[in-house]
Amino acid sequence: MILIEAADKLLNYFQRNESFSFIDNYKELMTGHISLTADADRAATEISLRDLEKNGLIKSFEIKNNTFWILTKPFSTYDKTLVLSYSACLIISEIARQYAEQFNNKDLLIDTANITEKDILKVLGTLIQTVKNQTEQVNQENNDNISNN
Repeated sequence: MILIEAADKLLNYFQRNESFSFIDNYKELMTGHISLTADADRAATEISLRDLEKNGLIKSFEIKNNTFWILTKPFSTYDKTLVLSYSACLIISEIARQYAEQFNNKDLLIDTANITEKDILKVLGTLIQTVKNQTEQVNQENNDNISNN
């Protein structure tokens, strides 16, 4: 696992939980992850925890040989400043326009020059739902093909 993957797992974990310890939560964090290098994965997780602590998202404290990393404030209250180039804004706006046409829903249109978090979440939510629907359709077709054979 590379550091980006470890950080992503931890951020997703902290979105749902207030504290983390290797003894109590590492197995849950790694659910669904197939590892060929368990020690390296643990090291990547440790480095990512230290980076999150350095950035002020969490603080650590050790009790009885068990280190706990605890959010400094609720995860939902953190902001991240993001600067988008106009090229990126045009791409996001074009995706929104295509979905607006596909679903005949003008509420999906966004202002290219003033894209907000709400706009990005709207586009991503629509994209995720579309991918889920397509995946379910492909799975159903595969199941139908298996049943017909």
